[in-house]
Amino acid sequence: MLSNEEQHPEGNRYRDEDENERTEPLNPLSDALPIRVIIHGHHPTENENGMEGEVAGKLIHLPGSMEDLLQLAETKFNKRGTRVLMADGSKVEDLDALRENDHLYIF
Repeated sequence: MLSNEEQHPEGNRYRDEDENERTEPLNPLSDALPIRVIIHGHHPTENENGMEGEVAGKLIHLPGSMEDLLQLAETKFNKRGTRVLMADGSKVEDLDALRENDHLYIF
């Protein structure tokens, strides 16, 4: 039987805890590049004037903590937010769960 290296000469793209069990693919860029998100300074169902509808946000690099995110949003929108929601209204509790180009509503 061929080893994993012999079967895949381009290199092993998977982290292996056990040789027969594949886990998540390796992504060499995930640690190198910061995640970019779009922030909005209002509730997801309202625009900045309090009317329903879509409004452009501000593209930022996701900071390392929720407090840093709230401070950055305060700088961008000139008002302090205490809640962070996704476009569908779900509350953001862990920044590590966010993905590239997610829309965050901070109010």
